[in-house]
Amino acid sequence: MKNDTVAQYAMSEMMFKPLEVLGYKILLRNYECPLGEVDYIAKKAGYLVFIGLSKKMDSLEAVAKYYTKRYGITSIPYRIVEL
Repeated sequence: MKNDTVAQYAMSEMMFKPLEVLGYKILLRNYECPLGEVDYIAKKAGYLVFIGLSKKMDSLEAVAKYYTKRYGITSIPYRIVEL
């Protein structure tokens, strides 16, 4: 495993519990699609939240749009969070 991959994995693992403590319900981890990837898809306060660790905001937005369109999610607003 490359060093940057190990560091990304470690960072992802360290963020999991604090996100839950902050009230995020983690739905998916490491979601990948043709447009990119997002570290977490969570739900909080009626929003679907796409969370990226060190990702570009444009990429997260593209993944969020792809995910909501693919799964027909129209009634739940979403937010993008970059950590």
